[in-house]
Amino acid sequence: MGYPDAVTAEAVSRQKQKDSYIEWLKKEENEGKAGYDTNTKLWKPHSSPEGGEDTIGYGYKLTAAEQKSQTVTINGKSVSYKNGLNNSQINDMIEQEVDTAFKSAKSVFVKKYSDADWNSLSEDSKYLLTDYAYNVIGGVGKYPSMMEGVKEGDWKKVEKEYKRGFWKPSDSGTHKKDDKGEYTRVKSGGTHTFLGLARNKKTYEKFIKPNLSVKDVGSLEDMILNNMLEQDRGYFA
Repeated sequence: MGYPDAVTAEAVSRQKQKDSYIEWLKKEENEGKAGYDTNTKLWKPHSSPEGGEDTIGYGYKLTAAEQKSQTVTINGKSVSYKNGLNNSQINDMIEQEVDTAFKSAKSVFVKKYSDADWNSLSEDSKYLLTDYAYNVIGGVGKYPSMMEGVKEGDWKKVEKEYKRGFWKPSDSGTHKKDDKGEYTRVKSGGTHTFLGLARNKKTYEKFIKPNLSVKDVGSLEDMILNNMLEQDRGYFA
């Protein structure tokens, strides 16, 4: 089916890209559907792997206020999750969070570079940055070298800088829980372990590997010359 104009076609293409990212994100955040009751078909909070407040749905980490009130905001309205949220509500939540993350990634990138640089990125590159805005406390700004690699199309740099994870502290280590259950760094010695996220490999496979496998064909003039040489190879042989 054709579209009446290029603007509509581009909008449809961008929506498909967002939908594709959301489906991928669902698998990365909660493929096993933790917190989902197959009998009631409702979602309730589950423990976050990194500690702190619980998570609901596909990676939505509740704030302390939301956990206390047992409500979240969906499409601008306060909704109670005390008895669970249905699939439609969870899907609305992840879409609004992706939209927020996309805007955040764009804001950080444009502040560092420019609107023109953002607009020159592929949609996949934009959603790679969006994924960090969605998933990392502090956002994609914590990965300046990776952003630079994306901007420059230097995927070797991206490959070097993209990995993420978190420190798993212990009460005998350099972190301790405060009265709110949050881990804070303390001066006493000890050890804590850095845990890389399993999604690092999947992020690599989806966003980075395809770009590493693209060969640099050089300038347009180089391409034309190479094609001519290829066609005339028998003559020159």
